[in-house]
Amino acid sequence: MIYKRNATTLAIYHGLFDLLETTNFDNISVNDICQASLISRTTFYSYFEDKYQLVMYCFSEERTKLGIVKGVSMDKNLKVFLARIKEQRNIYHNLFTSGVNRELNQMVASQFQESISGILSNEFSEDEQEILLYLYSGGIVYTIMKWIESGCQMSEVTLAQTLYRQLQKI
Repeated sequence: MIYKRNATTLAIYHGLFDLLETTNFDNISVNDICQASLISRTTFYSYFEDKYQLVMYCFSEERTKLGIVKGVSMDKNLKVFLARIKEQRNIYHNLFTSGVNRELNQMVASQFQESISGILSNEFSEDEQEILLYLYSGGIVYTIMKWIESGCQMSEVTLAQTLYRQLQKI
C-alpha cells in the first residue's frame, strides 16, 4: 500500500511512537493515538483503517528514514536497522512484545526478503529458494526479537555481521 506522506500522517506516526516509548502496543487504543497526535478519530480513520495499518506505515517511514533500500548490501541495511532499534529500544520492545507479533514479524521479515532472495544462488529450485527465504527472514526476525528482549546487550554491528556471515553460507 502506498501512503500519503503529509503533516497529518507524520503527526500520527510521531503520536504512536511517543506512546510506544512507555506503553505496549496492545495497550494503545486509537483514541490514545488521536490524543497524542492532536487529531480526531475521524481524521485518523481517513488515513488508516486501524492501528495495525498505522504500524505498517510506521515501518515504511522508518525504512525510508534509515535509507534502507533495495540494492544496498544486506550487511549495511542490517547495521542501520539494528542501530535504530538500539537507539529506540523502548519503542521496538513495546512493539515486538505485543500480541501483534505475527503481523509485525511478517512486516519485518518482508523487509529482509528482497535482500535474501538476491543472495540465494540459482543452484536451488524455486521451491527451495522460497523455503530458504522464509527460513532465513524468520530467523533474522526471531533473533532481533531476542536481542531486543535481552536489552540489546550485543553490539548491533556484531549482530549484523554474524547474521550476514550466516547468510553468505547459503
